[in-house]
Amino acid sequence: MENCENNFVMTNSNIRSIRNKIDIFRAFLNEHKVDIACITEHWASDNSLRLMNVEHYKVAETFSRVDSCYGGVALVVKNGIKFKLSENINNTSVEKQFEMAAI
Repeated sequence: MENCENNFVMTNSNIRSIRNKIDIFRAFLNEHKVDIACITEHWASDNSLRLMNVEHYKVAETFSRVDSCYGGVALVVKNGIKFKLSENINNTSVEKQFEMAAI
């Protein structure tokens, strides 16, 4: 009899600036075979997050602060996992009050 385990791994990390931790983040995702990672306090712009190169993963959705520093959330999804954006939810973020990203 075959052991058919279907594990789905999600994680949340308050990363407090992705810029200086990208190598650690990349290693964590690959070592733990993470399917979806939520990162909070990424402190980056949407554009810089979308240009972030994490092999085998893509940035699915983000919220970044425009008028102030710090904050922000992003969802990073392993390649091959299908998802849909939740645009009606993603448009509800309010900087410094309620920041979210949803798929």
